Formats: sequence, structure tokens, C-alpha cells
Amino acid sequence: MIAVKLKLLHRGSAKRVFLLEIQGKCEVQTYLDEQNERDQKSYHQLMARVKLVADTMVWRNSDIFKLERDNIYAWTHRSGLRLYAFTDAGQILIATNGGDPQGKQNKKQQTKDIETAIKRRAEYFSAKTKGPIPTNEKS
Repeated sequence: MIAVKLKLLHRGSAKRVFLLEIQGKCEVQTYLDEQNERDQKSYHQLMARVKLVADTMVWRNSDIFKLERDNIYAWTHRSGLRLYAFTDAGQILIATNGGDPQGKQNKKQQTKDIETAIKRRAEYFSAKTKGPIPTNEKS
């Protein structure tokens, strides 16, 4: 059985954003930490976009948060950073992994990143059928 947990990233006024941890590894947290070390300005701008979407009931600006495919969304930043996510129950956004600009290989890498997000979403919903997913969220 796959061990799945959610780590609260931001509680917005409209939605909550969680980081997905699978088998004790939270790759999206590692990605965010690396981005913060590499380029704090881009990291903080990306996080501001995460918070903006979490505070908005219906999001319509696809330059910031857009549907990629197969119900996988991406927060995007003009530097090329991406944070992939899916929804559960409409009010919860679950971040799965990140992606960086890769020059000419960008589209190929984005496809791999989206496929990773799709796989992690399937693991999440499979685990959810076996019982509630634990979170670190305080009431």
C-alpha cells in the first residue's frame, strides 16, 4: 500500500493548497526549497501566485494558473517555473511536482512533468479509496 499524506502550504479564503507526500517523500517541497535557494525573487513571486489563486473562488487568468491537460493545472511564472497540481472536492488544490524551463527541450520536459503529476494524482485517489488522507492541517 502506498503511504500518502498532505502538507498544508497555504490556507486561502477560497481554497486550501497542500503538498503531496508519497512514501515519506515530498518531492514538491524539495523542488520549492531548491527554487528558493536558487532564485528567491522568482520563488516568492510563484508563491504569491499560489496564494492569489487560493484566495479566489473562480480563477480565470491562465497566465498564472492554467489547465494543462487531464485535470492537471500549473501555476506558472514568467521565468518558466511551474508548479503542477490537481483538485479534490473543488476547494482543495494538491501540488504534486515542479518544473523548470529547459530551453529547446522545454515542451518535452513539460510533458514528462505533467505525466508525473497525473501518476501522483492517481496514487492519491487510490490511497483515498482506502481511507482518509492524513494532513498536518490544524483546525
